[in-house]
Amino acid sequence: MAAQIENELADQPEHLATLRGIAEEHGLRVPLWTATGWGRTLLPRRDQGLPLLPVCSGYADGFWADSSVEQLPFAAAHFHYEEVRDDLDDGQPSEIQPSAVLASAADAPFITCELGGGMHVAYHRRPLVTAEDVAALALATVGSGSVWQGYYMYAGGSTPDGDQESQEAGQPQDVPRISYDFGAPLGEHATVRAHHGMLRRQHLWLAAEGSRLAPMRSTVGSGVADDPRSLRWACAPTASPAGSS
Repeated sequence: MAAQIENELADQPEHLATLRGIAEEHGLRVPLWTATGWGRTLLPRRDQGLPLLPVCSGYADGFWADSSVEQLPFAAAHFHYEEVRDDLDDGQPSEIQPSAVLASAADAPFITCELGGGMHVAYHRRPLVTAEDVAALALATVGSGSVWQGYYMYAGGSTPDGDQESQEAGQPQDVPRISYDFGAPLGEHATVRAHHGMLRRQHLWLAAEGSRLAPMRSTVGSGVADDPRSLRWACAPTASPAGSS
């Protein structure tokens, strides 16, 4: 079990550490404390306070973009194996801050909480994310070294009281008031979509071999993110037996 005490706060590591401390003082005890780990997030280091485990993300497309954008700039990179854990959806080069927990792979295992299980729609933009998109993105994340696959959303739903994420409420985008289907593997009305089966095949493999895969360090080959013909590969060599060369 994990607890996330703040969402998408990127520049106040001391505040995050304080929130964890307050929660523990009030009796909340969990094995893992997490925080959003993309957008060059600054998180408290072990020598600066109570540490938090960064959780990462990756999407094939985004409803929040302008309607004239055919493909978001960051999307293609998520279909390649990569060593950069930061989400590139702000269109800026990803530069992990030295003081972020993300700077040390040994200190922070690569886990995700927001692999796009589909994509929400907005009145100004309705991206079509296919089952193959979702499955390919998830597999590329495993190849990049993820040891914890988390999705957003895996099961779509409804917002009974109405979602206020609208331009009328001062937000930058207009989304449906009730439907939050998200094109997820399990739809809002119990629809079982094709990517549920595709992901299940991956999950069965991870359930069987995860204990062997998780300790391995992923080695990623060079490729050109915006060239679909570019060779994409990743491997995780096992440690040599004791005494061998």
